[in-house]
Amino acid sequence: METFISDIKNKFLYGDTLTRLILINVGVFVVIAVIKVFFILLGLTDNATWNHNFEWSWNLEDFLARPWTIATYMFTSYGVWHLLFNMLTLYWFGQRFQTLFTNSQLRGIYILGALAGMTFFTLIFNLFPAMQTKDYLWTMPGTSTAVIAIASATAFRAPNHLQKIPLIGFIPAKYPAIALAIVNIALIPNINPATDFAHLGAGLLGFLFVYFHRHGTDITKPITSIAVWIDKLFDRKSNK
Repeated sequence: METFISDIKNKFLYGDTLTRLILINVGVFVVIAVIKVFFILLGLTDNATWNHNFEWSWNLEDFLARPWTIATYMFTSYGVWHLLFNMLTLYWFGQRFQTLFTNSQLRGIYILGALAGMTFFTLIFNLFPAMQTKDYLWTMPGTSTAVIAIASATAFRAPNHLQKIPLIGFIPAKYPAIALAIVNIALIPNINPATDFAHLGAGLLGFLFVYFHRHGTDITKPITSIAVWIDKLFDRKSNK
């Protein structure tokens, strides 16, 4: 067990951005699941609503009560199969993305894609109050929106690049990107138009990233600057 933990730690410390994103997603999923079991056994929560504590809510009052959701939301999935699907597609498109752009841009587009999905999700619920009276889930996990942003950026940058899909073979990147958007929506266990719009928002973010990149502007730079500042902050603390 100690060797396993050590291996995971080394992969995170010395791995590339794609490896770190996958490890964070799996780690967050495991931590949330373990804590949920503990709280259920104590009778402090129920299985149906526990994950809402870590997902993004359309109601900004919920955010004020659970401000950490702006971060945890980006690494949450609906369940094991949704997580597996998201990680496989993140790996497939993330590898190709890294050949077209940089590791820093991969991190940036992941975060911006999640934020775009969050924004669209919130806007739809608040612009159309009638939706608030429907029997929709009021929270949304954000991993799939981040993955769609990466897939969208990859497909718009190199739509005819042959992407290898296991058991299928090589097909142009634009086709699995389209299929990804469709399947992600199909995997959602509830009919929620706001979630559909969140995926569209993430796809639009991927397109805008490529558009501005072609015109000499990198919209992920603010995310990179913040990440570099955090890295330097931890380096200073470790040297004290």
